[in-house]
Amino acid sequence: MADPGGGHRPAPLIGVPLMARGSHLTTSGPVVLTVVSMTSVQLGDAWSVSLVATTGAAGAAWLRASFGAVLLLVLIRPRVRSTTWPQWRAIVALGAASAVLSLSFLGALHHLSLGTAVAIEFLGPLAVAVHRGGRRGLIWIVVALAGVLALTQPWQGAVPVVGIALAATSAVAWAACILLTTRVGRLVPGLDGVALAMPVAALLLTPWGSVAALSHLGAGTAAQALGLAALMPALPFVLETAALRRLPQAAFATLMSLEPALAAVAGAVVLHQRIGFPHVVGGLLVVAAGAGATYRPSLVTHRKESICSPTPAPPPTASSPACSTCGPHPSPIRARHCAGSPPSTPTRSPSTGPRCRSAHWSNEPRRPTALSSARASKSSR
Repeated sequence: MADPGGGHRPAPLIGVPLMARGSHLTTSGPVVLTVVSMTSVQLGDAWSVSLVATTGAAGAAWLRASFGAVLLLVLIRPRVRSTTWPQWRAIVALGAASAVLSLSFLGALHHLSLGTAVAIEFLGPLAVAVHRGGRRGLIWIVVALAGVLALTQPWQGAVPVVGIALAATSAVAWAACILLTTRVGRLVPGLDGVALAMPVAALLLTPWGSVAALSHLGAGTAAQALGLAALMPALPFVLETAALRRLPQAAFATLMSLEPALAAVAGAVVLHQRIGFPHVVGGLLVVAAGAGATYRPSLVTHRKESICSPTPAPPPTASSPACSTCGPHPSPIRARHCAGSPPSTPTRSPSTGPRCRSAHWSNEPRRPTALSSARASKSSR
């Protein structure tokens, strides 16, 4: 799982200047980080094919999840002792869905090309995005299904039914991971829940994966599994965490729709898988469906168009309290709001118009979109 995950933006979004804490930032840097992250994921999946051939899908899934769990625990260092039973229930559910996602996707790679497997798997987060966007997004499901038909080419006669079924299972599991990641995010502070779900996934895969993998586990296989775990989830986690600090989540979700195209390129370059004209058309249809389903113009408006539209704060003084999230505040009142008050609501002043009670004025949405939360949900793939 790994990613869940979650690359897809229309050209007009790239390069849009952002207002954050009073300074202009461009999206070029975060976009590069996101593309490098997606490339890392697809290279990891491509190089996993040889590991699947050696240890089987169950063994490869177990090795990747086990090494990935170690890396994420070291990176995030979650607070295990303070985790409550209701939190553990949500974490275990996410870990179980992640185990199914990893096992089914790696199994699909044994029967399908990388680009086709990723395109079918991508239907999961796409369905969640369409569900959250309302009925008007149903057209994108039809477009994506047309793309999958072009990729699988059932009219050719030999349809890889087992591979399609496994990829479809991974799509359902990825959709479940997105919903469960949202739930875990509400219950568990920070990224502790995602980090703890990875060991749960590895533990659930142990009965099948350890039997398949241990008989083939040598120094070379262990090093390969460790390298794959670094490519997914460790490196994408670091890169996308940095990217999302400056890139609107809507833009990040749109970029994620490029994953099927990147997967096809990785399959062609690393695995020498043939890309014909139907594959190109199918991949482009899936990418277009992802971009169309996640594009929300209202989520990328500038600060002057937002609901709150606060007037700029005066420069902070030496005595201003500071916040680790958004820096110095001009008054203790704003600092108290930053410390954890409910979401900001606009108030109207007769002389100054709408003002925002919160110190957070960033134009990027705080509620994650379906695809922007997909990568975290897929972290054990």
